[in-house]
Amino acid sequence: MIHVASLLHDDVLDGAATRRSAPSAPAAFGNKLSILGGDFLLGRTSAALSRLGDHEVVELMSTIIANLIEGEIMQMRPAGLEHGSEANNAGSSSVAKSLERPGPSEFSHEVWTTYIRKSYFKSASLMAKSARASVVLGGATTPGNSVDEKLKDVAYAYGRNTGIAFQVS
Repeated sequence: MIHVASLLHDDVLDGAATRRSAPSAPAAFGNKLSILGGDFLLGRTSAALSRLGDHEVVELMSTIIANLIEGEIMQMRPAGLEHGSEANNAGSSSVAKSLERPGPSEFSHEVWTTYIRKSYFKSASLMAKSARASVVLGGATTPGNSVDEKLKDVAYAYGRNTGIAFQVS
């Protein structure tokens, strides 16, 4: 539900006319209903999470929402304004392009790092934290148990890498 809500909001922010060759929700229903639909899904998600009664899972899923917003802000923010500074805009075109998939001629450490960071916030965070939450809900909850912690870490890494691979491909 968090993913669908983020897609509804994302299509409004991007002014997308289509999603997967079909009319986007904003194109079909307008921006207001799309935003309200996304907000409704986030509200229902919060209610469902609270019923689970697991604080770690609630925290993981809540931080996904914050990460999605941070990734969207990164994508919208002009180059040179990262971390709130209005510093040097020199080279801004390469950093701005880093928010899209970099091409071979645009590759640099800065471009790649920015692209991966944005990809984590916009996609991989959802997969990583959902995978970790699944392991917690599956019973890996013993405090201080190194096996449980390792299982959660492996699930998180798997989700993170899968999410980044999805964006890069």
